[in-house]
Amino acid sequence: MVITYSLSETVNMFLREIIASGLAVFCAWCVLCLFSDQERGKEVPVSMKKITSKSAFSYFISSQIAAFTISLVGSILSTKWDNIVWNDEIRQFYLHVGFGLGTCVFCLLVILHEKFIKRNSNVYSDYCGSLAVSLTGVFVLSALYLTFSLPFHYEERLLNDASLVASDGVENSVVFADGRYWVFELGLPYFKQSLLKEVRRGRYQLICTTEKKPTCWSGKKLPEKPASLKASS
Repeated sequence: MVITYSLSETVNMFLREIIASGLAVFCAWCVLCLFSDQERGKEVPVSMKKITSKSAFSYFISSQIAAFTISLVGSILSTKWDNIVWNDEIRQFYLHVGFGLGTCVFCLLVILHEKFIKRNSNVYSDYCGSLAVSLTGVFVLSALYLTFSLPFHYEERLLNDASLVASDGVENSVVFADGRYWVFELGLPYFKQSLLKEVRRGRYQLICTTEKKPTCWSGKKLPEKPASLKASS
């Protein structure tokens, strides 16, 4: 699915990705401060030097940088007409939360190794800080994306009657579909009246072709009766 967003939507996605990762890192740092005081002055076993709460925090930051880099590269590769279309929030959710979970799995594997292979009786007191730091970051990321991006929300329906009624040929377009108007802050190349469907992906409304690899455009679907008319009536 190739989705084209307007410039304002693209900028907002970029900023929300930065803010979400920043908040997750900040919350993980707060948890790090709690456990760093407990680890300070404690003798650290050789096997534990690689997975203290401080190192887990570093791993979590690295995972977010890696996810952001992949998002950036993917956006550049999907560039059209010299415009960078930022990866949408659903892809961001899978990238950032997935990489964060990778950090958690690594910490958990270390705990299991210490518990069952090395028979470390103090494994939980020694290693719980590392797992808590990474889990906090993942929890914050998940909460933010699930609340504001709705990554698991998807529905679609065919449009029986759709036509392009106005366009400046560059940025702004208006489509009339099934008795409702859609406003797009971008042009609609390859618009075909007979091959269109309405798609709700996350919190965005799209008009898409019905091909195997659909092309979609993000727009705003106007209500049947604007709020100003409802108030006057």
